[in-house]
Amino acid sequence: MKATINAKGLEITVLSSGDENDYISLTDIARYKNPEEPKDVVKNWMRSRSTIEFLGLWERLNNSDFKGVEFDSFMTEAGSNAFTLSPKKWISFTHAKGIISKSGRYGGTFAHKDIAFEFASTRESENDLCAIPDTHEIAENPNGQVSCRKKVKSSITRKEASYAEDICPSMVDLHIKVFVETKKNALIIHSKETSGLHRAIEHLPVHPSVKVSMLADHIPFEPMLKLELTDKKTRRFAAFRMCWMGESGWMFLKEGSVFDLVEEFGPHIGQESFYELY
Repeated sequence: MKATINAKGLEITVLSSGDENDYISLTDIARYKNPEEPKDVVKNWMRSRSTIEFLGLWERLNNSDFKGVEFDSFMTEAGSNAFTLSPKKWISFTHAKGIISKSGRYGGTFAHKDIAFEFASTRESENDLCAIPDTHEIAENPNGQVSCRKKVKSSITRKEASYAEDICPSMVDLHIKVFVETKKNALIIHSKETSGLHRAIEHLPVHPSVKVSMLADHIPFEPMLKLELTDKKTRRFAAFRMCWMGESGWMFLKEGSVFDLVEEFGPHIGQESFYELY
């Protein structure tokens, strides 16, 4: 589905699939710098070493089919006066999916929003389009990955979210870390366990100065408890625990207020009793 966003008075085409993986037209952004030949702006941006490093990192994080050998070849050539790189060549040689090229009257070069906003913030696009459109926001997921996404108005009140954020960490053992994520109609409580890190440090080839807290940053959070709003008027929520079975992996527990459900199920996070909840 095609849509448009407005930045600095410029209409920018967005290919939206209904999720957070929007693709934004680099061609439209580049018209701010060169209305006649926007494709040249994109090519100049793609030939720099820093751009290729960024694109390669994005692909390695998001694309299992990315061809690293071909990427290394581009990295070797990047920066030389003779080096050129077009979007089509990048896609063809590396099987990249962060950038797509469409032909025709309404075609052009499109990039995943993470890449598009990187492009918009570079000198090649005059740095005037780096401001995030009113329709988007910078968001960080539980594991520290930052992205730009469409703004979503949450039905969760600040009081409900704050209660879960403040109370859950105090309910669990010290070696359990908790992160509460606010979604459109739900609170997702993530956790990770760090109790084994003290023993692991003794057997890992790491310098003694490496702290347990530093290693803990590399342990991913996992979703454990979901509180989903079912009735906006009565503020009733349905509680689910992660069971890693079925299509969604969530098992229904019971309904109630956020406050009651957090009080009842929060202390079980990180405990064997969590897996006995039904």
